[in-house]
Amino acid sequence: MTLQELIARFRVLAHDQADPPFWSSEDIARWLSDGQTQACIRGRLLREDARDAICRIALVPGQHTYKLHRTVYEIIDVRIKPIVGPSRPLKTVTREWLDAEMPDWRDCNRPAQFAIQDENSLRLVGTIDDGDVLHLECYRL
Repeated sequence: MTLQELIARFRVLAHDQADPPFWSSEDIARWLSDGQTQACIRGRLLREDARDAICRIALVPGQHTYKLHRTVYEIIDVRIKPIVGPSRPLKTVTREWLDAEMPDWRDCNRPAQFAIQDENSLRLVGTIDDGDVLHLECYRL
């Protein structure tokens, strides 16, 4: 169904057949867009693991925080893929968990093994090597 067909259907169901209509097409489109976003989140409808722009982040030694693609809202799996060798999974945890289980996590010099997801970024805990790439499997809008 196209946006115009959805707007027409809304007008029928809402008895908005007046001239001019009670609701602007722009307001209806925004309302439908909000509904689509909520459906994606609540139903976890869009699982992503293939699009490089969304699922691949080139890592930089010495940098621990990386911006997530604007459509990502939940990470399912995160792993580091080195230039050579197998990928290694990262465990997604909270800052509170790390404070309790690994109090020195902010100064950790071991290879990265944990990640913290914030609203629009991912914080890696530990070190990474030049050429490492972060691979995500996630839900997106």
